[in-house]
Formats: sequence, structure tokens, C-alpha cells
Amino acid sequence: PFLEELLRSDQGIIVEDARTDPRTDKKIVNQLGNRTIVNIPVIFEDQRLGFIGTGTFDDEGVKMPSQSELEYLHTISRHMAVILDRIAFITQRNRNIKKITELAAYNKTIVSSAPVGILTVNNQGKVTSANEAFIHMMGSPGLEETLKLGMNIPSIHQAGISEAFKKTLSDDQPFELINIPYTSHWGKELIVNIRGVAQKANDGQIAELIIVVDDV
Repeated sequence: PFLEELLRSDQGIIVEDARTDPRTDKKIVNQLGNRTIVNIPVIFEDQRLGFIGTGTFDDEGVKMPSQSELEYLHTISRHMAVILDRIAFITQRNRNIKKITELAAYNKTIVSSAPVGILTVNNQGKVTSANEAFIHMMGSPGLEETLKLGMNIPSIHQAGISEAFKKTLSDDQPFELINIPYTSHWGKELIVNIRGVAQKANDGQIAELIIVVDDV
């Protein structure tokens, strides 16, 4: 009965003498030597987070808390509620950050090992990342030089890629170019399939395009 009432109470429970109160388990009381028991719930936005427990034992005898002492305990419980809620929030946030980091690492592994070329281009038309397959496909000397590419490169413009890029920025629809003859910035001649899809930022605006290039 004591625990049931404790879980239902919003104001807390005071047991003046645990030895005689009908709500207490006398076996536990005898083992622990409880006398007066005071339990104040810790509640935040209707969510019960725990309890503050205090009281007297054995030779301390029965001692009921004063009104000011009870008010102090309730004040402490309110402060604890805010602190515990904040701890829970930070803990969950850290878990989410860990999951996002793990997912990003997993995605990076997939992209880097993909057999097709994958690159990202920001909404200003600048290449911001590229995997090894794309670098090799284009005949580029390396990532540093590849990141100098943009939608203003003549070969990209002539192949119709710049136009498709601008259209996706405008209407948020994926684009697909099939069997396009393309000569890379480094003179490598290819026939490619190119697909692009927009990626949005938190504000809903298009931040970049992910572009997949397949050498056919």
C-alpha cells in the first residue's frame, strides 16, 4: 500500500511512525530501523522522474518535518526535476550525435567504395566532394584538383549537365542524362549516364545535389 500510494501521490507521503502505520511493510521497517519516513516526488511536466527520500531511524525516534522543512524539500525536488530533465536531454542528444556520426561513417564507406562515380555539388555549382571512382573515371590527378570543378567548366556546360543542374535547383526534381558523350576536364573521353538529386538543409532550401556518374 505504501509504494502504491507513493506512485500515485503528487505531493508526497509522510509516515509519522513506520512501526505502526498500516501502509508500511513491517518486516522491512524492522530490518532498516525506519521511524519517520518522508518521500517527495520529483516531477517535471507531469512526468515522474523519481523521489527525494528522508526521515529518521532507530534512536532518532519519531520526528515530523516542519512546514518550512517540507517547503524546502519541495523546492529541492523542483530543482532536481529540471536538472534530471536536462541530463536526460543531453544524454539523448549525445546518443543521437553518436548515431549520426556512425551513420555518416557508414555512408562514407559506402560512397568511397562504390563502383560508380559519386560527387556532391553545392547550390553555387561547386564540387564539394567526390569518391575515388569518379576521380579515376575523369582521369583527374587527385581530389584536390577535382574539387576545383564546377558547373561553369566548358565541358560540363557543353554536355548539358549545367542546364540539368539549374533545373533541379529550380523545380527540385531529379535529373537523368543517358548515354551522354563527355570529355572530362583532363581530356578523357567517356559515354556516361548521369543522375542528380537535390539534398535540402534544415530550412527546407536546396543545399546541394548528389550526382551519380556511371561510365557505360
